[in-house]
Amino acid sequence: MSNDSDKTFFGGAGGGDRTVIVPTPGGRSSGGLSTQPPPTAFAPHQAPAPPPGAMESGQGLDVKQGLNPLTASASELIALLGELRQTVQVQNPNQLRQQVIQQIRRFESEAQSKGVASDVVLSARYVLCSALDEAIMNTPWGAEVGWSRATLLSTFHRENVGGEKVFLILDKILATPAKYIDLIELIYVCLSLGFEGKYKLDPRGRDYLETIRDNLVRTIQMQRGEFDGDLSPRWRGSTPAKKRISEYVPLWVVASIMAAALLLSYSGFRYWLGTVTDAQAQQLQELTQKYQS
Repeated sequence: MSNDSDKTFFGGAGGGDRTVIVPTPGGRSSGGLSTQPPPTAFAPHQAPAPPPGAMESGQGLDVKQGLNPLTASASELIALLGELRQTVQVQNPNQLRQQVIQQIRRFESEAQSKGVASDVVLSARYVLCSALDEAIMNTPWGAEVGWSRATLLSTFHRENVGGEKVFLILDKILATPAKYIDLIELIYVCLSLGFEGKYKLDPRGRDYLETIRDNLVRTIQMQRGEFDGDLSPRWRGSTPAKKRISEYVPLWVVASIMAAALLLSYSGFRYWLGTVTDAQAQQLQELTQKYQS
C-alpha cells in the first residue's frame, strides 16, 4: 500500500505487513460470516445498536458530504465508537468483533478509493482500533468477555495497547499539519468522543487532554480558515461572554457525534461547511433515529 517516498506508519493483519514506522514528513484476522445479516450482538433493551443492514451494507451515512474524506470513510466506526461506550451487555461478543472487523476493512477500502494516502489510512486504522478497544474494555462486559486477549489492535497491528503510540503519531503529524490535516481531524473526533489513551490513568490526564484538544482546534482553524461561532448569523448576544477554544466544536464533529447518538448540547459554529442545510439536518436526524431504534 505504501510507496518509497511515503512510508506507512503501521501494518497488521489487514494486509499482512508488520511495519511499525513513524512517518517522516515529505516523503494495513479474518473470520467467515454468513451471507445473511446476523442478529444484533447487543442485548435487547440494554443498549441500542446499528441494525444489521446498516452494519453489513455500509449505506445510509449521507452526512459524509461535509466531512473530510478520511473522516467520511470512518463515519460508521465513529458512530459505533460512541455507541459502544453506552452498552452494558452484549449477547455475542465474537459476532460483534467480526462485525467491527468488517467495518474496519470497509473503512480502509473506502478511504483508499477516495485517494487517501496509504500511510494515513494505516495510521487512522491504528487510531480507530485503539479508540474502539478502549471503549469496549471500559464497558462492564469488556473485561468479562476477555476482549483484551483479542483486541482489534492485535488483529490488525499485532499490538495489544495503543494508548501511547496514538499520541506519538499525533506529535509527528502536527509537525506538518497541512499534509495530515484529515488525520488530525479524525484524532480530534476520537478525543471528543472520550478516547484517553495513555492519559487515562494520569491524575492530570483530563487537563492534558483538554489542552491537546484546544491545540488541535487551533491547528485545524489555522489550516481550514476562520469560522463563525454563531449558530445563526442573525443572532447576536448583547454582551457575549468570552469562551475557551475547547467549547467550540466544528460542525462536522457535531455530525459525527450525532451519528453516534450522543445528543450533546453545543454552541457550534460554521466551519468550512458553512451552515447546515435543511436536507443535511434531516439526514442527521434520520441517522440519529436509526442508531437509537
